[in-house]
Amino acid sequence: MTLEIHHGSVTGEDFGRKEEEFESPHRHNNFPRIPEQLSSAAASLPVLQKEDLLPPHILVPHAPNDEENTVIAPWLDESSAAPGKRSFGLPQKASFSSFSLPRQGSTASLLSRTRNSESHSIAESYTSSIQSEATLVSSSPESRKGKSSMSIFNIIKKSRSRSRLASDSDRLGLLSRSHSPPNRPSQTFTDTFMTSLSIPEPPPPPPPPLPKKDKLVRPRRKAQNRPPPLPPKDGVYKLDTDIDHMEGIIKLTALPNQNMESTSSPGSGIESQQSSALSFSDASIHHASSSPTGSFFINPFLPSIVAKGKAHLVHDQRKVSPKTIFPMDGEAPEGDDRDDQEMDPVWIAPESWAVHKRREGNLGPEEASSEESLAVVGAKLPASNLSVNGGGTNKPKMRRKTNKTLMPPVHDGKTYRVRIYRADNTYHVATISLLSTVAELTPLLDMKLTDENAESHRLYLKERGRERLLLPTEKPAEIVRRRLEHAGYDQADSLDFLGGEDMTFLMKFIYKTHLLGPTAEDLTFDEFEYVDLTGRAIPAIPIVLHQNASSIIYLNLSRNPMVEIPLDFLQACTTLRELRLCNMAMKKVPSSVRHTASLHRLDLSCNRIMDLDDAGLDRIPELTNLKLQNNRIEKLASYFPGMRSLKYLNISNNMFSHFPSVICEMPSLVDLDVSFNTITELPDKIGLLKKLERLVILGNQVSKLPDECAALVSLRVLDCRRNGISDLSPVPYPLTSLDISHAKLSSFSDLDLSQLSSLQHLKIDNNSFRSIPDSLGELSRLITLCCSNNQLDALPSSIGQLQRLETLEAHNNSLKELPETLWNCASLTLINVTSNLLETWHDPPSVSVTPSVGVNLEAVSPSRPSYQERKMSSAASITSSTTSPLPSLAHSLERLYVGENRLTDEALPPLTILKELRVLNLSFNEIKQVPPSFLKNLVKLEELYLSGNNLTSIPIEDLHRLQNLTVLFLNGNQLQTLPRELVKIKNLSVIDVGSNLLKYNINNWEFDWNWNFNKNLKYLNLSGNKRLEIKPEKSKSQSENEEGDRVLLAGFTELTQLRVLGMMDVTTTFLPNIPDEGDDRRVRTSLSVVNGMSYGIADNIGKNGHLQMLDLVQPEFRERKNEAVFAMFGRFQAVTNNNRLSRFLHDKFIPIFSSQLSSLDRSKDEHVPDALRRTFLRLNKTLHDELYSNTSSRKMSQASVSTAGTVGYDVSYIRSGASGIVLYFVDKLLYVANVGQALAVISRQGSAELISTEHVPFNRSETARIRAAEGWISPKGLIHDETDTSRSFGFYHDFPVVNSRPDICVRPLTELDEFVIIGNRGLWDYVGYQTAVDIARSERGDPMIASQKLRDFAISYGADGSTMIMVISVADLFHSPDLLDPNSYTSLKRRGGKKADIADRQISRLDGEVSAPVGHLALAFTDIRNSTHLWEANAGMPTAMRLHNQLLRRQLRLCGGYVVKTEGDAFMCSFPTTLSALRWCLAVQVELLNQPWPSEILECDDGREFYDTQGNLVARGLSVRMGIHCGMPVCEPDPITNRMDYFGPMVNRSARITGSAAGGQIMCSADVVREINAKIFESGPDTEYSDVQPPQAIDAIRSMKIVVVPVGEVKLKGLEVPEMLSLVYPLELIGRQSPEKYTPHPMAMMQPILPPQPLGPPQPMVTSSKVHPKISHVRDLAILCLRLEALASCRVFRPREQNERLGEERLDSSVMQGDLRLLLPPLDEKTSDLEILMHLDSLSIRIENAIASLTLKRLACHSDSIVSALGRGGLDERTLQLLLSSLSC
Repeated sequence: MTLEIHHGSVTGEDFGRKEEEFESPHRHNNFPRIPEQLSSAAASLPVLQKEDLLPPHILVPHAPNDEENTVIAPWLDESSAAPGKRSFGLPQKASFSSFSLPRQGSTASLLSRTRNSESHSIAESYTSSIQSEATLVSSSPESRKGKSSMSIFNIIKKSRSRSRLASDSDRLGLLSRSHSPPNRPSQTFTDTFMTSLSIPEPPPPPPPPLPKKDKLVRPRRKAQNRPPPLPPKDGVYKLDTDIDHMEGIIKLTALPNQNMESTSSPGSGIESQQSSALSFSDASIHHASSSPTGSFFINPFLPSIVAKGKAHLVHDQRKVSPKTIFPMDGEAPEGDDRDDQEMDPVWIAPESWAVHKRREGNLGPEEASSEESLAVVGAKLPASNLSVNGGGTNKPKMRRKTNKTLMPPVHDGKTYRVRIYRADNTYHVATISLLSTVAELTPLLDMKLTDENAESHRLYLKERGRERLLLPTEKPAEIVRRRLEHAGYDQADSLDFLGGEDMTFLMKFIYKTHLLGPTAEDLTFDEFEYVDLTGRAIPAIPIVLHQNASSIIYLNLSRNPMVEIPLDFLQACTTLRELRLCNMAMKKVPSSVRHTASLHRLDLSCNRIMDLDDAGLDRIPELTNLKLQNNRIEKLASYFPGMRSLKYLNISNNMFSHFPSVICEMPSLVDLDVSFNTITELPDKIGLLKKLERLVILGNQVSKLPDECAALVSLRVLDCRRNGISDLSPVPYPLTSLDISHAKLSSFSDLDLSQLSSLQHLKIDNNSFRSIPDSLGELSRLITLCCSNNQLDALPSSIGQLQRLETLEAHNNSLKELPETLWNCASLTLINVTSNLLETWHDPPSVSVTPSVGVNLEAVSPSRPSYQERKMSSAASITSSTTSPLPSLAHSLERLYVGENRLTDEALPPLTILKELRVLNLSFNEIKQVPPSFLKNLVKLEELYLSGNNLTSIPIEDLHRLQNLTVLFLNGNQLQTLPRELVKIKNLSVIDVGSNLLKYNINNWEFDWNWNFNKNLKYLNLSGNKRLEIKPEKSKSQSENEEGDRVLLAGFTELTQLRVLGMMDVTTTFLPNIPDEGDDRRVRTSLSVVNGMSYGIADNIGKNGHLQMLDLVQPEFRERKNEAVFAMFGRFQAVTNNNRLSRFLHDKFIPIFSSQLSSLDRSKDEHVPDALRRTFLRLNKTLHDELYSNTSSRKMSQASVSTAGTVGYDVSYIRSGASGIVLYFVDKLLYVANVGQALAVISRQGSAELISTEHVPFNRSETARIRAAEGWISPKGLIHDETDTSRSFGFYHDFPVVNSRPDICVRPLTELDEFVIIGNRGLWDYVGYQTAVDIARSERGDPMIASQKLRDFAISYGADGSTMIMVISVADLFHSPDLLDPNSYTSLKRRGGKKADIADRQISRLDGEVSAPVGHLALAFTDIRNSTHLWEANAGMPTAMRLHNQLLRRQLRLCGGYVVKTEGDAFMCSFPTTLSALRWCLAVQVELLNQPWPSEILECDDGREFYDTQGNLVARGLSVRMGIHCGMPVCEPDPITNRMDYFGPMVNRSARITGSAAGGQIMCSADVVREINAKIFESGPDTEYSDVQPPQAIDAIRSMKIVVVPVGEVKLKGLEVPEMLSLVYPLELIGRQSPEKYTPHPMAMMQPILPPQPLGPPQPMVTSSKVHPKISHVRDLAILCLRLEALASCRVFRPREQNERLGEERLDSSVMQGDLRLLLPPLDEKTSDLEILMHLDSLSIRIENAIASLTLKRLACHSDSIVSALGRGGLDERTLQLLLSSLSC
């Protein structure tokens, strides 16, 4: 067929159309590239001859004038005669999708433009035989007056294939590498075309200024290697335009009637001709004319809407493809709401063809995966340094020669070294600035890293197992800097040089050809229903999925560098039900997602989405599950209420500060998760969610649940952990699971709890509950009850009614006994009551206690068990008649934890009937002897813990029956020998007998135990037995085991499975047979003293059975006696059984740390913290190189966890990591560095002080760092839903989100410091810091026992992983550990024993109270300011009072004080020395600021937070006044309480001194000040009692830097002699002396603030202790009043909406309507308290009147009965009460 081109006109508005670039996958068809702006109705042209063309050397870049334009294109001028019609031959069936477009604003343009028109270029050739150059220019203004007509070229749009598809043309030999074209033997199309043109020379027009959007200059490479042209046939080129065979390419309905001839082009028919090859060269077509009209070809692939004066693009959302069946004429596509009058009937390329648009000036933020590398919008790049990789053309030969002098432009600022690799792993180090872009760097890389064929090379970045192409505007140096900072490096580590080193474990820049990328053949699919492409680094949907799109049900594209998903692909997925697009760095939801009509589940979590306004998710009709967690959303789109099918919504880990109101308008919701936001309150309309079954608000700031929560009739699961909820009254009744742990609850309403009849799981851990109501027994379906870490002193007896209860967690309370009814719980399998005050265990019902030694259950049937009496003994046991069955608990209980209680030998017999026990923990009780037959019935035992008692022996009669026993802990007792019967426990794998008094001959195997006979041992601890000697005996050094083999008794050769061997402080003289250490074995044989400090260590391998933690102790580090290193590496719960990571860190830390210390540059102010930081970072890098060092030739998977090229490694390391902590001692200076959850806590005179940082994702600062490093946190608190720690060694698949940068603490040690506890998360996840210090302090004389005790406590609390604890006695640095200061008030000899009457578990752990002081002593009185008002008006006072009392009593134990008596909230205490009393007062005043006061206290004037002028917190919570005086009172014990009491003038004066102080002050007498001057300031002479002042108190007071403020001489009430008084403040509270300058907390309520009382004697009360009424509460009361008044008038009150008109509906006499804005009192933030009280008074009167009216109406209903009763002469009690109540109204 022959295509004829006719002249026409171009309209001016056509020039405003934006230029687009397209790409087609059909490049291999060799279709020609045709200029876009040719007239659709061009006149017939004559055949061009070669001699008519301009010579190539004349076509130089210049701006032609109008005359030149007229000559070049005379047919565009209407005044010119149209040339004759000519036919041109084109290749057969050319695809127009291959047409390409050059970049806008090309510097290679031959002609300038006089207006904002667009330049277009004809791209490279499609054959190897045709080459030409031509330039077509639009004509004069007169030539563009006509109306353009339609022809086939109206829908032709040239497009440019992406670089990855350019290889098709190269492989077909379509592009030549020659620079200059050869001599052409024949005419080409352009030769013939240009021959007919005559060229006059009009003057050139002035070039117009470019608009802003065109100022971004984009270079393009000229095609210089052109193949020789083919000779034409008959001198004419033919275009194959057989439209009938172009289905899918040309939309026939969009063309004009082909049978009609245009008036401007007669004879434009299409004839069949023999096709011949044709090529268009890289020439530019410019339209430079000021005329408003013109003629050009329109875009055939893009519909447009042409507006007056401009043309803009509108994307058609319809599904289109070459096989698309288009609607009939007049039909609009489904879902298309655009105006049909504005639609152009044209065809667009499917999105799956990867046809992309060129943007003007800038790139959208969604096109880059790194935020920091985005180009500034509108930034202009230097033309001389632009990338030369555009257009898909070849690089000229001369370009390489020119580039030798090219360097990246020099910007202001520091330069950075960047290592860039070739594909063969060789590299070049480039030095560039932070502002250098990829486009500027490309010329240098072409010169340095490529050969002559550099055209197809691009710069890639490989990190986190993914590889992506860097955009031209991204800045490599900036990426390097930020990635290094994310990895933990800082400027002190020379970031500008680190980028030039081998950092492939973090990132890797690769400059390579894009033609050799991953192919579709790498992806194999067994099925297409469920497709998972997670982390495969695919930039586009594989072709094979397009072919099977209709079969896909589940599609996971997470962790891939996609930004958009082709629309036609998703529309082809007609059965797609679930789509996951997680962790793709998307800032917006792909626009094509809204068209997936069949989608049910959509996961968009872990991206950077900020809003959903343009997502259009409401267009997915069947969407039921939407996950949006871990984004940056601040509000939900307004269309969410329209998503009627949505049932599951997760918006956790976003940036919501308020609960989204649109959620309340989604009644179909079933599951809602809003965890880890900053929501402060739930809206009242939440009650509209009638179908909601699960609500999770974990980790917000909600303080109260609204009353409307009771309307959630379908709610089953409520998780409100870690909020500040203090009232739980409106709990929905249908709940089955309630978790309100870590809140501020102190009580449960009996009625509220009884209403939760469906409850199955109740968790109230970490609150302040004192008791649980008896209505607990009504929860018949309860399965789990967790109430640990409260202040419970008893459990309700109704607990025995819970027949379905399986788990009871009540550890760390103050329970004195368990209810006897607990025996009736038939399903209970676990009881954990560790750390309570239990003294006895109730006998089971129907069973009597007789003095027998055991219970025989063999003759008892399971249905009716009984006891059989056995031989009598002094120990009590249980017997029962054969007719009495065993209680239900005996058949169900499997795990019992009762460690750290007060159980004695007499409490053990009831436990003998628990025959189903698997785990029994009796550690740290007061058991001295276990009954001989105690173990007879416990044959199913697997773990037995008897540590920390006073056992001298263990029962041996039934040890052979314990064949299931694997764990036996006997440490911390007084055992001297171990029985031989232990060898009969064949499955024993863990035994700890450390810290006993073992001293026996291990070779005496006939009578004593030898470990070699228990071959399954994995853990053997003998440490701490300083009397034990392991040495061979010649006569009995060998023996035969049961197999007849010879056994070396003094060795460990038989223990082939041994993992941990502890022999610290054990004498070993036979070392050759001690096993060597390895990756999975740790052997400790050292002494327990390092540099004068004693230390102890204890560990547990856990249920894993493998070594996961390693300790490191290096005395005399670097051969210096004043330096030592203690370290710990490993994991609590490891994924694998391989411990190579921990072993590597253990072995390499010392040499690397030593090297880093030696390389410190003191001139740059580098110190030990810098060395520690660099050591941790270097360790992590070295560890990576070690683990991934085994290279192989296999190709690395796209989902690899390392960024280093091709590697081979053990797969067990893929997701492995290790925490680490290091303590470096230099004299008395301590450096602590840690990563992960291995922490260190120091005891400072009994107070716990954390000297390390816990790296958990929940930490706010860590959360911000994780998100800055493009990481995310799952609702479970895991990074990327896998890793539970935010910093660690290893975890390279999450690097640098999880990095190894340590937090470092530098702390000078003082005499107040006692010991340091080091532990991994196996300790700190279960034991609090202060609790750990209290436990260890009770054994501070022996760190080994202290560490073992801490480990056993952790196990009792539930730790089942690899646990390790170290205790280091730093007090030994100041005095000998064997000597105690006889004058120290902390001496154990001066303390009494632990009193059994102490009902507080926390206090009972502390040292016993000091004996009552006599003689010269100090008295201290305390009193709470305004306590009377607080008790009357503040509901938080009971909880606050408990906190106050506990704090004062605790500090008394630590400071050595004696409680004389208490009166209400006042304490009277005595101290043996004056300074000990002062220290106690100072410590209490400081600690009062840190107590978790209830919100009611913090909201009132007497408890509100106040700050001084320096911003220091000086007041918070209860304010306590104190007074101190010393002297010699009359001492006399109280005959009732037996406690010492004091009388006399000295006591009276002390009380009056206290009364002279204001809240928060410490008032001291002159005698106390003299002692302060003598011992603290050393500015006065010593007093008579200065020598007995304890040095610990002196150091503690000095560390607080006290300030003494003289008050002057004060006349005390009732005393003749005045007293010279002074105030004492710690330096941090010195602001209290100027209360008039107090400022409230910034977040305090906007209410009148009254400062605390001024100095001096107490003033009349001017403050109020009442909680100020909130405006919201007043409004709620007013609504209640309106409702009551409506009821009194027999109507129902219904508030009218703001925009609702009353006249629009018929009035109902039973309904009272009203606008709340008019009916409620006008209140705002400016309303004073007096006005609020007036409104409250008015409302209370109205409510009383309404209630009285309702009462009278009720009485009227009973008028007949009252009259009849009066007639009979009598009234019953109920009627009388009714009458009396009505009269009172």
